[in-house]
Amino acid sequence: MITSASLLESLCSDLGIQDGFTLERIKNKWGVVFKGTVADNTRPVFFQSGRLTVDVSSELWLKELHFYRGMMISKLQEFKISEIKFRVRDIPEVIMEENPKSLPKVLKESDKEYIEEITAVINDPELRQRFADCIKKAILSDT
Repeated sequence: MITSASLLESLCSDLGIQDGFTLERIKNKWGVVFKGTVADNTRPVFFQSGRLTVDVSSELWLKELHFYRGMMISKLQEFKISEIKFRVRDIPEVIMEENPKSLPKVLKESDKEYIEEITAVINDPELRQRFADCIKKAILSDT
């Protein structure tokens, strides 16, 4: 039986957008997998061919996270990450609610733009809409 997740993954691969879709999924799970100060001082910013680039807030965090690279790869194994590269960059502050799970799930504007960009290459309107719906469902289920 073909699942919507496997269909979506196959379609993303065929369209050449699998890495971008994977990065969005990683971003959505980042704060769940890495809690507290690690999540506050890091941001996944780029993913290509199994290599993840993560921005960190300082040289101290850069050095610290080098020791935990293997553990981080292990915690993110569902994304088939083979390598993590860290770089020092400004990390924008993220304001979290006390209980984000209790909030209704809503697509961010950046998610909507991302879906629009991805589906723009699909000529068939019905297929485009169904694919957009699958992406929305996948993004919202990861939050």
